[in-house]
Amino acid sequence: MWSNEFKRPDLERAAEAFRKLRNSPNLVHRRRYLLTIARIPGREIEAYKEMVRLLKDSDPRGGCVHTIIPTFRVLMLILGSNPELTDNSEFLAGVIRPRIDQVFPTDELAYRDLYNYWVRIKNDGYYAGNYEVLMKQLIDKLKVPDSLNPYVTEPKRPLYPSVWKRELEKRDRDGSSR
Repeated sequence: MWSNEFKRPDLERAAEAFRKLRNSPNLVHRRRYLLTIARIPGREIEAYKEMVRLLKDSDPRGGCVHTIIPTFRVLMLILGSNPELTDNSEFLAGVIRPRIDQVFPTDELAYRDLYNYWVRIKNDGYYAGNYEVLMKQLIDKLKVPDSLNPYVTEPKRPLYPSVWKRELEKRDRDGSSR
């Protein structure tokens, strides 16, 4: 399915294959189904339900084992911000709408993960949801320089922690907030 990088995979067929593996003891296989259906337009509610199901996988140290994965954390925010999710729907009793501070330990980590998710939205067709609102909140709160703002400078590569640190030091050294 993924062997030819120039041929787009059939996401519906891939989702059905990963659906059969979603109860596997391998955590990667459990997440693959969620990551695949999150790319299929119109299946955001199903992706949300799968995310809620995966949140029940517990870690012996406490918490959910999947929340260490950046894409999973971002999908928790994005899928939870879907306006089509309502508290009164029959399959969702008490919709989980996590806030940034509930998912990420720091705002900087949230910004880096959301920044890197931008490429997945543009190139891989992932669900965008409330992405712009979340990013603009973090851009204002963190006073992100234009070089790290995806709305000003088109992202060419992932935002690594070293790049983030270097750009913020440069901003602070120059004394400019943007």
